[in-house]
Amino acid sequence: MKMMKMNDPASTLDTPTASRAHNHRPWWWHVHRLSGVSIIFLLGFHVFFVMAEKGSTISSIQQRVSQLGYVIVDTMMLLIVLFHALNGLRLIFHGILERWYTHRQQYPNNHKNEQLERWKQFVTIALILSGVVLAIYGVSFMMVLSLQPSS
Repeated sequence: MKMMKMNDPASTLDTPTASRAHNHRPWWWHVHRLSGVSIIFLLGFHVFFVMAEKGSTISSIQQRVSQLGYVIVDTMMLLIVLFHALNGLRLIFHGILERWYTHRQQYPNNHKNEQLERWKQFVTIALILSGVVLAIYGVSFMMVLSLQPSS
């Protein structure tokens, strides 16, 4: 098994060295890239079909957006963007924690890896909980908007 250097671009931030054998990437790496590509396609669909008609009024746009297909696409876009953003924040925080604990390794402490893993778990759980709350709020807000009668 090949050991990777810290500044190697192939090494990801919070991946253990053992799981990088044969350039193996963890599942979240693939899902993060897939969600980024999905955002581009869903945003293109949203802009092309919802906003394409020139001279649209607010009521005509609201009438089209309240259709089931648009509600599904907009809900998918909300959830994918939320996942992509929160996973990006998780990677940033894990990278900061990795660098901070790596910098502190010059001082003797046997519990650094345990502390680092606990902080990573805390960040991950906090972002998951905030993502669930934001997703529930966003989907309920979109449902309320789609059920309002257009005047």
